[in-house]
Amino acid sequence: MSLCRLKTRIVLGLLLVACAAHAAELDDPSANALTETLRGLTAGAAVEAPTVDPRLGSLGRSQEFYDVAGQVLTELTERCGGDPDKMSEALTRGKNDPAGFMATLSPALRARLKALADKAPAVTP
Repeated sequence: MSLCRLKTRIVLGLLLVACAAHAAELDDPSANALTETLRGLTAGAAVEAPTVDPRLGSLGRSQEFYDVAGQVLTELTERCGGDPDKMSEALTRGKNDPAGFMATLSPALRARLKALADKAPAVTP
């Protein structure tokens, strides 16, 4: 596996962990939950949240990381209709099959994720 693919999978895996939250046309409670979660992700970088994984260094605390995590969460929420059980199942599958999960994301988000992974420091599998 190429280093770029490995980095992309690691960043995606870490984003999946960061997106393990609840939140189409969503009902009011789901829409509110998504809004609050996205607000928390945005604030995460601003308040110097601890690094998601030490291997990411400052990238894991960057606003870009949290923005991409928010996009992943938004697409996941919309795809699952805000159903927390379906979202949890999708995240679990994604942790075991990052490439399969990535294939479910929009092309624009896949490109943004790849660009983020390209910024990640070299990692050891």
